[in-house]
Amino acid sequence: MPDLPQTAPGATRSPRQKPQTGFSWRIYGSATLAGLAVLIPVPFVDAALELFFRRRMAIDIARYNNRTLPPSSAAMLSQANPNWVAGCLLLPFRAVLYLFKDIFRTVLYALTVADATERVSEYWYRAFLINYAIQRGDIDAPDGARVASAAIRDTLKGVTTSPLRQLAQELISRGRGQFARLRTFIPFVRNRDRRPDQDVEDEIKTAWADLEGYLVSVAVRYDDAFDQQRAEADARASELLQAGRQ
Repeated sequence: MPDLPQTAPGATRSPRQKPQTGFSWRIYGSATLAGLAVLIPVPFVDAALELFFRRRMAIDIARYNNRTLPPSSAAMLSQANPNWVAGCLLLPFRAVLYLFKDIFRTVLYALTVADATERVSEYWYRAFLINYAIQRGDIDAPDGARVASAAIRDTLKGVTTSPLRQLAQELISRGRGQFARLRTFIPFVRNRDRRPDQDVEDEIKTAWADLEGYLVSVAVRYDDAFDQQRAEADARASELLQAGRQ
């Protein structure tokens, strides 16, 4: 996934609302585990766990904010595929491709580490933006989840390099032993409030503390993307209304 340039246009502006820039396992736990699932050397188990935690991201973040999201909104925000019919039809082809990729990844562990780095970074971004969108109240508006999801997508498209990716790379490269202490994802499947080893969380928090200004610039990008998506959605609704009156 491309990452946001540190000198992004508009980065000096203040975001619409002050975003929460500190690291909290309750916000980023499912995102972290979704990205790390690729390190599990068991075909299909890694993909199943990644999907499980990815789908749980928005639900957990809403819960952190004392909110409840409809399943459809949670699916949109967490990028779960709502078109399950098409997914089922393509499953045999994806399974063959997945097996080849998984074998290749096992032979070249460096590829697995690079893949995990990209995924952890992407899910961290998504978790940050989901939390920001919920705190802004974007999900409360009519069709809010759809607009917010599109704004998140546009924000992530406009990025190129990132300290979040660098942080993920450092943690995964240096922390094989630390992440190995997670050993099994089963406890996290059963208990969404379970925390990782304290030294793993402390290491992430220490590095995360230096990213406040950068994350604020990401929030500014989201503000612009949301405004554009909202305007386009309102224009489409107006066109449909006018067409219905004719």
